Amino acid sequence: MSLVELRDRIKEVPISSIISQYISLTKKGGGNSLGLCPFHKDSHPSLHVNDQKNMFMCFACQTGGDAITFVEKFRQVDFKEAIIEIAKSVGISYENYLANNKRSPRLAMAHKVLNKAMILYQKVAEKNPQYLDFLAKRGLDENIAKNFSLGLATQNNLISEYLVSIKDSKERELAIATALEIHLIRRDSNEANSYYDTFRSRIMFPIWDGSGHVVGFGGRTFIGHKAKYLNSQESFCFNKQNILYGLHLARPHIREKNYVILVEGYMDLVALHQHGFKNSIAVMGVAISDQMIATLKNLTSNFYLALDSDDAGYAAMERINNKCLEHEIVPKYISFSPHKDPDEFLNHEGAIALNEKISNAIAFVDMAIEKLLPTTIPEFADRKLELLQKVFMAVAPLGDKLLANERITLMAKRIGVRSEDTQIIEAYREFLKKGKKVDFPRTSIRSKIEVIDRPDNENEQEAEVFEEVLTLEEKTVEFLPLGKIEKKLLQEIVQHPECLLLPKILELIDFLDNSHVKRYVSGLRNLVYEIDDSEFFAFAMDLADKEDFPLQIKENIGYGLASQSVRNKLGIAVAEKVVLDFIQEIKMEKLNREYNVQKTLLKDVILEKDAAPIQERIKEILKQINQIKKSQRSK
Repeated sequence: MSLVELRDRIKEVPISSIISQYISLTKKGGGNSLGLCPFHKDSHPSLHVNDQKNMFMCFACQTGGDAITFVEKFRQVDFKEAIIEIAKSVGISYENYLANNKRSPRLAMAHKVLNKAMILYQKVAEKNPQYLDFLAKRGLDENIAKNFSLGLATQNNLISEYLVSIKDSKERELAIATALEIHLIRRDSNEANSYYDTFRSRIMFPIWDGSGHVVGFGGRTFIGHKAKYLNSQESFCFNKQNILYGLHLARPHIREKNYVILVEGYMDLVALHQHGFKNSIAVMGVAISDQMIATLKNLTSNFYLALDSDDAGYAAMERINNKCLEHEIVPKYISFSPHKDPDEFLNHEGAIALNEKISNAIAFVDMAIEKLLPTTIPEFADRKLELLQKVFMAVAPLGDKLLANERITLMAKRIGVRSEDTQIIEAYREFLKKGKKVDFPRTSIRSKIEVIDRPDNENEQEAEVFEEVLTLEEKTVEFLPLGKIEKKLLQEIVQHPECLLLPKILELIDFLDNSHVKRYVSGLRNLVYEIDDSEFFAFAMDLADKEDFPLQIKENIGYGLASQSVRNKLGIAVAEKVVLDFIQEIKMEKLNREYNVQKTLLKDVILEKDAAPIQERIKEILKQINQIKKSQRSK
């Protein structure tokens, strides 16, 4: 069964029977039910569930969609996870989907070979005295070893010998070729058609992807090899930048506890799980990708950085923290000093002490800012401004958000900057706009920021130029929240597909900034030519599911579809007015945005000759705004 077939089976189930497993519903007759909306503070039931349409809708917070959208939003899971969770709950067999999920023969063989290797490593380890001694010395019990499928690679060529022994010649050739490609075995240059194992005399830690497939190994020496750890090399099935070690084990516990602990080592993670911190995962290497953050953000927005206490660990946490801030996640920081890592801390201090550290943890960015401030705040003005620049640098990944602005104004007061909060924030916004150090010219920003006790004869050196930071426009953002116009457009366009047939719709699509909205409306326009009018309702929601659009897109489409009780087809003249109104609203929004930018630029201009072109542009913008307003009034 394919994922599409699984989705279609779910759509055959009354939506009320699915949603009622998550919230209480009251039957109202005619296939309608009512309940308290879980997506906002609701004291009077406002969530409507309609079995005939198989849609839910909340008038208060304007969210809606099908059962899959509800579970995605309620459980904070992705599309695939929502489908499987629903399938489990309503008794639809999903094992066939998991088994038949199309994989290339090459990838399927890689998973098969790696899984067999894991089993062989475990079997060899069962009664091996060296392995058992390792577990005893590290304080690991048999249960935790089984949970993580720990094993042992002996000095012998265990995996090579197994692969060569496969009876079917075609399967043997493919298995050996795959094992070579993923670097599980190597060719013996001294003997033709002979191989040896990559991992020997090591404790073996299987590495899984998010779906629980073994994709590689980490091998830890126990006999004094030069390299303490030997990891699988990058291959078509193993990319450590996309791996969160132990995620498949931690996922339900992260959801349950609503926070995740990030560490950097296999043993650290195993130790945390053994001591009850099963909501922990390990990053592979010293970086975390946007994809990893998005995966974790679906589970929780509360991150705790718990990497090693050395300089390398701190530097890695800085990188992870900055990446998280870009996604509006503010991680907290756990220090294990004087112990070097979580494993050592737990062995010496125990789980209770770690729980206390978690309870008292502060945001990493706040700790980093504290480290920037000297014990004695300098008296000279330029030195105070240098410190403020460093605070700007620390919070810059947050962009122009309240989380950043609050920290900036608080620290400015501590440093001794007496300006109004609005002036401080204006300087910070200029910093973000320029993407580098603000020079505080005497006729613009410097005059707007006052500092305590500025001496007249100050002759300080110029501050160092700090590293460039990305401007807000340059940052890679997976999904920007929808604006009011975009929400309204999605809701109305699915209610009135006749608008999609008008030539002006192409102009409207061109004006759209949000790539997801643009893609959906374009896809809907292509679709409307291929289906009957009676089929549009079902296909509009299916398009959003099939193309895996962000949840906010789907819930606004769902709200538009669910809130339309009767299909009212618009005449051509009315439909044209609807499309034209949207075009003008989007134009107006863009012009207002540009007007604010130009006004900000004008404030900071020093020379009159530089002001002239900006003033001309402002006049042109105001002229266009007035023309649109006049056009709207005349209708």
